[in-house]
Amino acid sequence: TMDAAYLQTTVGPALAEALMKVGIAQPDDPIDYISQYLYKYTANEAAAQKEREEKAAAQAALDIILKEQQRVKALEDEAKRIAAEEAEKAEQAAAAAAAA
Repeated sequence: TMDAAYLQTTVGPALAEALMKVGIAQPDDPIDYISQYLYKYTANEAAAQKEREEKAAAQAALDIILKEQQRVKALEDEAKRIAAEEAEKAEQAAAAAAAA
């Protein structure tokens, strides 16, 4: 039914995680433990989502930096190639002038 689907999508993940934590922690008062866990669940999920977004933004910034570094390296390599060609042309011109 729709009610079951709603509960599965909204409460199910939090409750399943809370029950798993109860099994691991085995607290003296599991009901209180679950209630506290569920109470904190939304804040914890919001913090986790914010952390994921910050990591994604940092990775995007890093990707931009790496691409820019590659672009700068390519430009430096091109400048070196052009300088070498110019030096070679100058040497050839000097050699031709000396021969003449």
